[in-house]
Amino acid sequence: MKTIRRFGNLAEANFFQSLLVSAGIEANLAEELTFALGPGYAPQGIRLQVPDEDEERAYKILDTEEEFIPLPEDFVPPEEPPALPLERATGRRLFIDFLAGGVCGFLLATALNALVLLLVTGDVRSRLTFRIDAGGIVIVFILGGLMGLIFPTIRQRLD
Repeated sequence: MKTIRRFGNLAEANFFQSLLVSAGIEANLAEELTFALGPGYAPQGIRLQVPDEDEERAYKILDTEEEFIPLPEDFVPPEEPPALPLERATGRRLFIDFLAGGVCGFLLATALNALVLLLVTGDVRSRLTFRIDAGGIVIVFILGGLMGLIFPTIRQRLD
């Protein structure tokens, strides 16, 4: 692989790489991930590399934009689909989500407790137990309830 250009800008490097790839030339960006950590980590910049046999053709494409087909003058980009409005959560829906999350959180904590006991002692009914007082149960329930409120909101935004 031969380095044909160096870039100090990731967007520019990706653009020129895409020009070469669209022309059928294998093009790689060396030091791309290192540069993403910070320019100081890749002091020579991002290197655009092509196979030795494609070097001359790549220079022609990058320097003269050979084989680059611009968009027609009458090109109209497609319209963005309208954003769907978010469903307003009612108080009843929030309460149900909180309650379901709290119950699931409590059941999950109990199952994890049993799993740890099984792995440590080999018996769930052993004398070695993790005791959870009423305050601990309330905290686990509230944390689960908060997760129950957060996850439906995230799911609705992703849909």
